[in-house]
Amino acid sequence: MVLGDLNTVTSKNEKNRGRHFRLAHCRAFLNFFDAISLVDLGFSSTMYTWENRRLGVDRIKERLNHALANPSWLQTYPHIQVIHLPKLYSDHCP
Repeated sequence: MVLGDLNTVTSKNEKNRGRHFRLAHCRAFLNFFDAISLVDLGFSSTMYTWENRRLGVDRIKERLNHALANPSWLQTYPHIQVIHLPKLYSDHCP
């Protein structure tokens, strides 16, 4: 299992405003996780786990935190659930 701030978005749906999403920027990341059979566990609650704390049109939000696991891990923990908690003191959701 891999869990944490991986500092990348993996699709245009994980980004709100800012520079346009480019698949080329995360292709190596996605290929690596495919090669070792890791799948994204998804999440519940808020979509975006980071924001730049600006207001209006300058605000950028992204899903940078991910939880990934291989099929064997998923069989051991079939009812796993990832929940993004509210941001309190950081620009990231725990």
